[in-house]
Order: sequence, then structure tokens, then C-alpha cells
Amino acid sequence: NESPQLIGQSDSYGTLQREIIHEDESFVSKVKNSRFFIFENELFWHLMKEAAGLITVQVNVVDSCIKVDLVGCYLQLEALRIDSEEAKTPTPQLPANNRADQIIKFFRILLCANNYKNIQKLRIPPVALSKEVSAQKNKHGVLIRPVIMYTKHNHMIDQFKELLRSLLLELGTDDARAMEIIERDLIVKKYVNDPNLLQQFQELKRCYNNDPFLRVYSKMAPSSLLILKNGNLKVWIELSSSYATLHISMNVKVTKIDSKETLLESTFNAKEDVEQCLSWILKQHK
Repeated sequence: NESPQLIGQSDSYGTLQREIIHEDESFVSKVKNSRFFIFENELFWHLMKEAAGLITVQVNVVDSCIKVDLVGCYLQLEALRIDSEEAKTPTPQLPANNRADQIIKFFRILLCANNYKNIQKLRIPPVALSKEVSAQKNKHGVLIRPVIMYTKHNHMIDQFKELLRSLLLELGTDDARAMEIIERDLIVKKYVNDPNLLQQFQELKRCYNNDPFLRVYSKMAPSSLLILKNGNLKVWIELSSSYATLHISMNVKVTKIDSKETLLESTFNAKEDVEQCLSWILKQHK
């Protein structure tokens, strides 16, 4: 097997240069530096704790290094010693540096959001403990799971767009026309179950409007719709992710536009099964 090629790296050097005060020995500066390192240590602790429970979804932890399979590439997370050469050397220019930086920023912001939520909980009067109600244990933050879940979900949307294009080619549509149909006529509705848009969450005063982290708080996995009309047929594909298993189920429905007759309505667990089924139906009703 070929060794993985490094395509992106977060800017640890730049972060340390921006966040650490080197020339000021004042008490305030020392406190600021200490807060930075405490937060970074806490962040890595949460990442390690969560990663240990995600081994079944292709997350490995070896020697304080977390390796996450992210559809076509690997995300590697490891602690960086401040006296290491990497911390003293400017980050090399790589094509996916920006993506690596965005992922690290997401982890930091999400940890802040989790901590803020925990502080808000302290305002709620404690419940008397009994046999039915036990004390809550300190839990790690949910940081890695959303990255895996949304990456896989968005990749599956792209795969189904390509699947529908290939089906059009099977029906005799030329490549340019098939691409035009996918770009112009295919309706893609991403994250139709976004909790910010659901009434049950909008009625809760503790929730902010358009809070992206509410998706994580509510533990609602994303669902998206792909809708395509082809001749007299209308194809609905609903992709529903699972928060617990990170699996994506595919609900497919095919109806006749004129008579509203339902030709297919079923749930699949494999993209290949959906492709075979749609191929047969589209050819039968060409």
C-alpha cells in the first residue's frame, strides 16, 4: 500500500504566533497564554474521549493520534509540542490547508458552544437525587461525529447526482443534455429537517434563531431530498443520516405525474440497489 500523501495542514505555526505573547512578561500576558493552553488541552481531551467511542465508524486512536476516515481522505489529529520543529516552522503551502484550518476552527467554536450550553444549564435549579434520578456524569463534547456525519451526507448527495446522470445516459440521453438536466432540473433540498426551521424548536425561548450549533445540540441527523422529473415520471430520493450509527438510509419514491400513481415507494440501505431499481423502472416507463 502506498503511504498517504499530505494534502493539507492546519496553520499551527501561525496560531501560536498570533495567540502567544512572547515578549511581555506581565501577569495579564501570562494569564492570557495560560488560558490559551488550557483551552487547547481541553479541546484535545474531548477529541480523544470522543474518538475512543467511534472505532466502529473508521476512527482510530494510536499513541495520542486520532485518524478519521473522511471519504477520500484522512483527517489526522494530534497534539503538538510547543518546542517541536513543526511549531517553529511556517506551515507549508498545500492545496487543502484551508479545509484543515476550517475543521480546527469548527472544533474550537463547537467546544465553546458546548461549554456555553453547560454554563446555561447551571442556571436551572438542581433536581433532588433519587433512585429514579441519578447524578449526571461529565460527558465529552460531540465534535468529531458532526464532521463525519455531514461529510458523508454531502458526499452521498453528490453520488446520487452522478447516479441520476448515469441513469439518463442509460435512457439514451447524450452526455451534455444529461448534465444540463441535472444542473437545471434536479431539485436538491439540503437539510430539510434543520431544527432551526422546525416549529417545535422555534417555540423554545432558549434556542437562538438560525443557530448552526442547534443541529448538534438537538442530535438531529441531516435529511436531504433530491427530486427529478423525467418524462411522465417523478423521482423522489430522501437521504436520511443516522446520528447513532452514521449510516445513511435511502427512501425512494417514483410516481406518474399525470395519474399520480405510485410505482415505487421503498427504503434502501445500499446505493447500488437504488440504481438497479430505478434503472428498471425508468426503462419500463420510458
